[in-house]
Amino acid sequence: MYVTDAERRCRGGFVSTARHQRESEVLTRRETELAAGHASLRYSGYLTVSVPGEEELVAACDAVPHAAGQSRLALRRLSGDQAPSTMAGVQPVTA
Repeated sequence: MYVTDAERRCRGGFVSTARHQRESEVLTRRETELAAGHASLRYSGYLTVSVPGEEELVAACDAVPHAAGQSRLALRRLSGDQAPSTMAGVQPVTA
């Protein structure tokens, strides 16, 4: 598809930009990865914050986004009762 788009731009007299070149390189690299058997995956992890009191919980929850940002992690708050589904994989961490 990208090749036909480039040919169409060339026939119309449009110049290929650096952006188009970058897109072409990314697509070519991704096609090579897929042909080599590398699938598209998204990793996820779950973080549970637990402390003895409510005040400590607020302080701990306020510290988590900062630490995640420094580690370049994207956080999404889950709403609902996840405890039954996640307890099998929970490992306590002490600070």
